[in-house]
Amino acid sequence: MLCTGIVNAQNNLNRFDTDILSSSNYIIGTPYEVHESGQLNVIKMKCNATGVNVQFAIYSDDGNAPDQLITTSEVMKMNATEMIIPLEEGTVLEKGNYWIMANYEKGGKHLKGDVSNDASEVYYFANQFGGEFPSNAYAFDKYLGHSFPIALELSEIEPLFKVEVFPNPTTTNVNVSTSKEGFHIDLIDHLGRIVGTYDTSTKEVDIDMSQRSKGRYFIKVNNQLTYQIIKE
Repeated sequence: MLCTGIVNAQNNLNRFDTDILSSSNYIIGTPYEVHESGQLNVIKMKCNATGVNVQFAIYSDDGNAPDQLITTSEVMKMNATEMIIPLEEGTVLEKGNYWIMANYEKGGKHLKGDVSNDASEVYYFANQFGGEFPSNAYAFDKYLGHSFPIALELSEIEPLFKVEVFPNPTTTNVNVSTSKEGFHIDLIDHLGRIVGTYDTSTKEVDIDMSQRSKGRYFIKVNNQLTYQIIKE
């Protein structure tokens, strides 16, 4: 699966430009699409062999912007033009849109900037290399002016049991059904807090949402597949 995105940054401050161009001390990211749900094993990245370290994170997507942290990669040294970056074992992604965010060691300068489109955009966050990725992207900023083409190739992912979540949006209950018996659910609010847990030995569970506040929630199945729902 080959997914190509554009990473961008603004060009009105030369010093800040230099940092973004090298991605040093910043998390900077690009969107990508998963076409089939399953287990993700590695990210295959085409890059400049600069010899600096890099670490990746995958965030969920919320309307063309990064949202919740899903998983992080190992720290890898960029010593080849094509890299294979392992992810946490058992990482599972549902079909849909996500963000790959990268944190590079200072002085990487692995990207070639294109300032021809001053309307291009990227999401970024100041973060010293080696620090933890934030659990959500609420503090990330959008920046305009540069574009950086990055090609990301994802390994094939093994098919999982089927999960259905309905109705969505809902005003009362949400039904979660699977093709296999026995599963665990965490209900997570828009701040990333677990507000409910559910276990069943059958193939489905009904979640009462009638007394919960309106807004966006996430249903995480077996600590892997994550589904966004809206309470109206």
